[in-house]
Amino acid sequence: MRIFKCDNGFDYKCPDHACVFCDHCSEIFYDYTHGPYLILCDIPEHDCQDGAGCELFTEVNNETDN
Repeated sequence: MRIFKCDNGFDYKCPDHACVFCDHCSEIFYDYTHGPYLILCDIPEHDCQDGAGCELFTEVNNETDN
């Protein structure tokens, strides 16, 4: 597990290979009450339902990119 620092000012504990840490993560939608609720992938026609990572996971070089 590791910490994802969301733009809403809160930190969330997420699995090590969560989509928020993936280089293919193109957008993260969140609300200020409940945090992240939708994560988009930049791989065409890829639909990762798990949210905790997938076989296409690629580590982000700099976590502040997301």
